[in-house]
Amino acid sequence: MAGIAVVVWVVIEGRLRRRPGMEPIKLGELRDGMWGKPYNALIRYHIRRQKPEELAMAIQGTKELLPPVMIGSLEKFSDRWKSRAYVADFWREDCAKVLDEVTSDARDMLHKAGLTEEDETLFNLFQLVTLSLALAASVQPELRKFAGIK
Repeated sequence: MAGIAVVVWVVIEGRLRRRPGMEPIKLGELRDGMWGKPYNALIRYHIRRQKPEELAMAIQGTKELLPPVMIGSLEKFSDRWKSRAYVADFWREDCAKVLDEVTSDARDMLHKAGLTEEDETLFNLFQLVTLSLALAASVQPELRKFAGIK
């Protein structure tokens, strides 16, 4: 699944931190690497490499990377995307298409909060959605099966 997953966090001194020396996120390049791969493959990638506790930690760490003014909007944003988990076709959509849809929704949220859109923030919101769905699928065998994740 090379070209899809980007690890933006690591544990340093017992706390979740942004990976040192990481190049800035370029959504266009990330999108190009995702093209042609089903979204459930990205979710499977995370499930196979991270335990549920690690996914939960990554979700918290990703939230900490977002501008504090957004914290109040995150629950509604996340809930909109979690509801898609019950649409079978969603899991098989192209990863690049899901990235586009999530970042479009994120742009709207950023504009409403009076923030400028930056690739880094847009990616973190996409990552938040992806990690949340990966955590849900990792602890719910029925959801994994529904999503086509073995």
